[in-house]
Amino acid sequence: MAASQTIRTLKLSLLADTSGFNKNIKSAQSDFDKFSKNVSKLAVPAAAAFTGLATAAFSAIEAASDLQQTFGAVEQIFGERAARRLGRISHELPTGRAR
Repeated sequence: MAASQTIRTLKLSLLADTSGFNKNIKSAQSDFDKFSKNVSKLAVPAAAAFTGLATAAFSAIEAASDLQQTFGAVEQIFGERAARRLGRISHELPTGRAR
């Protein structure tokens, strides 16, 4: 009989310990649900920011292509020396130090 009482006590102890575990699982699930909602709210602004960056990158690539075409035209019309000078000027413009 003492053995059955010990087993019964052990079962009750295990059940009591799992109730705390279940409480923590529910709390973790609630925290995860809140996190998911916040991530969903950020998805649209993040997509908009990515679109803006992609548009800016495309514009920069297009401008670089136009500049390269301009160098080719200047070199063809005025020769290599003028194209080199234009190249130096283009490198100086972003810093504001034209010579």
